[in-house]
Amino acid sequence: MSIKCPLCQAEINSDAFGLITCPSCGGQIVVGMDDEIADADASHDEIQPQIEGQTDASEAASAPEPIDNETVSPTEIKSVEPTNNAGDLADIAEYGNSPESQAREGLLRFNICLTNIDTSDVRKSVREVLEDPRFLFDVEAILHSIRDGVVKISDVTPVKAAVLIQRLRGLPVGITWEQYAIHSP
Repeated sequence: MSIKCPLCQAEINSDAFGLITCPSCGGQIVVGMDDEIADADASHDEIQPQIEGQTDASEAASAPEPIDNETVSPTEIKSVEPTNNAGDLADIAEYGNSPESQAREGLLRFNICLTNIDTSDVRKSVREVLEDPRFLFDVEAILHSIRDGVVKISDVTPVKAAVLIQRLRGLPVGITWEQYAIHSP
């Protein structure tokens, strides 16, 4: 079969249909199964099928629409450089990596205040209670912070606070505590 290119009017000898490239001008031509010819680069309104004997409007409406094969050259694509805002998020990352953010032991914490630690016997008894390895307390730091017989143990989990208070009840010390929830680092 011989067809004419709608762009350069050169003769194309081909039995194929679909998207064909003109060997003369390099234009894209759409050849239908019924030998209809259209320029693939033309817009939808400009493409008129050249099918003979098609008189019914419903048949024309049911014909498939041509596909727009628009391409974008690599120079038209704009590259976007990623911005580095890691400096702005350092405090969030620090909190996210802290044990408080994981809330393994809950969001509630206690500050426990012990008073009347005035004699060496009471101090020794408090040390024995605090030295339980399950508490994971820095016992030396706690005992060095005793001022005027008062020490404050901060950031204690509810379970540790309950066990500690239970063990200290038999000693002649005053015990007060305050509960708080973790809201921010």
